[in-house]
Amino acid sequence: MNAIIKWALQNRLIIVAIAALLLVWGAYVALNLPVDVFPDLNKPAITILTEAERTQRRILQQSSQK
Repeated sequence: MNAIIKWALQNRLIIVAIAALLLVWGAYVALNLPVDVFPDLNKPAITILTEAERTQRRILQQSSQK
């Protein structure tokens, strides 16, 4: 481990160049991500279709049975 640290301290310019390249590459990749990668933030919705006459009859039947 000391050898890696010693080499990095002796070659600071190379380490800074590698870090800068990784930063530029990361920014490029992040900006070119397809939109599908991000989750859909819309709230789920449910649509219920029913006939009013049947629903009214059921409600009246249930309330009269109580």
